[in-house]
Amino acid sequence: MSSRASTPPVTICIPTFNGEAYLRQSVESALQQDFEDFELLIVDDCSEDSSVNIAYDYARYDSRVRVYVNERNLGLGGNWNRCATLARGAWIKFLFQDDTLDPMCVKRMLAAARPGPLIVACARAVAIEETISPGEKQFYEYYAAEHSIPRRFPGESLISAEAFARHLVDHPIDNCIGEPTAVLIHRSAFQRFGGFRRDLVQVVDWEFEARIAVQAGLCYLSEPLATFRVHGRSATATSRATATRRFQRDFVDPLLVFYEIVHSKWYEPVRIAAKERRPPVDLSSRLLKAVDVAERSAAECQAETVWSGVKERYPWLMSAPPGRRLKRWARTKTPTCLLSVARWATRPR
Repeated sequence: MSSRASTPPVTICIPTFNGEAYLRQSVESALQQDFEDFELLIVDDCSEDSSVNIAYDYARYDSRVRVYVNERNLGLGGNWNRCATLARGAWIKFLFQDDTLDPMCVKRMLAAARPGPLIVACARAVAIEETISPGEKQFYEYYAAEHSIPRRFPGESLISAEAFARHLVDHPIDNCIGEPTAVLIHRSAFQRFGGFRRDLVQVVDWEFEARIAVQAGLCYLSEPLATFRVHGRSATATSRATATRRFQRDFVDPLLVFYEIVHSKWYEPVRIAAKERRPPVDLSSRLLKAVDVAERSAAECQAETVWSGVKERYPWLMSAPPGRRLKRWARTKTPTCLLSVARWATRPR
């Protein structure tokens, strides 16, 4: 076993919160990597179960394992950022407490890295447990197949920043890169582009990965070297559990991402790509339409209080001219599938 280096090539980060059910499987998959020169950093976000004890059990017998317990709960994105801050490796490999890595994952992903891109993504398997309903199971399977690098960039293992910018014009909120368990990120990406946004519910990872890829591109490895587990207590499943959470996922998250694409300096390549289309794509108009759809959908989702809070925190969302309304909406029945409403609002006009 290799000794702990002050700056190892890779830090495998496991952010935990009440993850005792699957944490041992996750840690074991990390420690069984064919590539041994890494540190395993477990950062607990004030768990109320035995997650911390499990983490310390591994730290006692393997010098590569470090454990850190937050003084207060930082939430999803906040704990991911804490992991990145504490990591000492040149590359950061997230591994969620529910997920597992193939023994060759780290070694193969490091070998796939090329000069320039700061993200290496691999294909991921999806393990869906029996507690998930057939409808939800179908959704996850469809999403993993439809929104993937092979589907969006057939045959490509190196996607340029320019190509990714063109992709974002049409697919601004669909995660084709994958969950953090399926991604290797160079630590310099955090220094250059900031960290995960804590105000997002569902697309925290996607927005961060897209922000990097649109500036630096990414590498892709077609081997399924990571397994993403879906169960009733997972963060992904929880975000789909209530009407208000669905409203945040389907409307608030997209709005914040759309706004970044329209206004943030990091997404300027997307705006350039939209203008170069023939005919040009009006991203600002899409944002205004999405705001209107969200406001009209708050009542259907019983999320008026949530929407009021969003408008208070982000007053720029309501800066659209009042005459810009979706007249078509008023002439048709409100769609029952909230996700389809968000997609409809972002379709090219």
